[in-house]
Amino acid sequence: MKIIIKTLLLTLSIAPLVFSDIESNSLDLSNSEDERELRSLSISEFTQGGVIEEEDDFDDEAKDDPPALRGRRLKWQEGDPKVAWILGFPESGVNHMMNLIHQSSKTATATNYGHLLLQNDGKFARSNHSEFVYDKGPVWYNLELEKPTDYVATLTRGTGYCLFCHPREYYYGNFWWKSSSGVYMDEQGKRKKLQYNPQDVKKVIHWIRDPYDNVVARFYSYIGLMNKSRPNLKIEERFPLNETGFQLWCRVQDVGYAKVDLKWLPAELRELALNVPCRQEFIKIARFHSGAFLMARFREIEYKIFKYDDYPKDQTKAIKEVNDFLGYPTNTTDFRQRIRSDGIWNFGTFFTDQQRIDAMKLMRNLSRPAVWFYLREYTPEFYGDASTVTDPDAARINGGT
Repeated sequence: MKIIIKTLLLTLSIAPLVFSDIESNSLDLSNSEDERELRSLSISEFTQGGVIEEEDDFDDEAKDDPPALRGRRLKWQEGDPKVAWILGFPESGVNHMMNLIHQSSKTATATNYGHLLLQNDGKFARSNHSEFVYDKGPVWYNLELEKPTDYVATLTRGTGYCLFCHPREYYYGNFWWKSSSGVYMDEQGKRKKLQYNPQDVKKVIHWIRDPYDNVVARFYSYIGLMNKSRPNLKIEERFPLNETGFQLWCRVQDVGYAKVDLKWLPAELRELALNVPCRQEFIKIARFHSGAFLMARFREIEYKIFKYDDYPKDQTKAIKEVNDFLGYPTNTTDFRQRIRSDGIWNFGTFFTDQQRIDAMKLMRNLSRPAVWFYLREYTPEFYGDASTVTDPDAARINGGT
């Protein structure tokens, strides 16, 4: 398998040459062996977390129902707690926040992913049967704590977070509707697709983590999941848990779908994207955060951003603000800080300076301005060494000429 991409491209005016170069150095997805190679590494939205299962096992009986019928069947009933979405990209640390909600308020939360429970000790347990918050609604994430009566904090990830996947899997999908979908466990312990009506969701916590650390955390989580669920792949031998393994993991993604994924980008970004390791991941992150913002804005949902690095800055303040927004009590905030350093660039050696800059430019061009206002805090413009940034806007921001 060839893994070298020729990136000696001088200007955007030679875009046709870009594609001839890409195609000569990409896996041939028309070749059954290459296709099987990528499929063996792929994880879809519905098979992430816990144990990988075949998507054919899911019950999808409602997928062809017209929206009006789905709305009647999935309607929230007066007297049940309404849903307050906790929107976090996978491996962004959102479960750390939800564990602190449990510990500080002694109040249960919910999830769209009912194959797992978040226990009182902060550890995950496999769920054998899901308990719905309301009919066809989300399921309880914790079965031991007191249930709220007004709003229930509910973990969701929207859409577009598959791994080693074709771009159609992370470009398509109604963010609002997908935010109310997931999986639950039926009485026989079988995973089935969950879908409830999102129209009654009136609160959203939009959770943000440093994108660079988020991508590396996805790498670590992926290796752990594959070790557990597909040990025959010997995945850690292919991708060691270090900087070298991470860069190789990125390269396999980047080269494997180079024929197709760059064609989904605006033409002026294709040359830049060639230089971004794990470019799919940075595209997904930019799209996720922009999707969360736009959904809350146009659906007129009460919306608040919280960040992973809010907790090392002032954990007591962060806990109280989250609980207040949800209407949960705060009984205690006396918890040991578990986030390393200031929560930013903890995997500092996993990217070169230039790779960070290229990823920054790609995300900036794919993010809504209101979203970029927050994401830029993690980029070399604001957090790194200004001398390494060649972008003229960044130089101006950092006081350069």
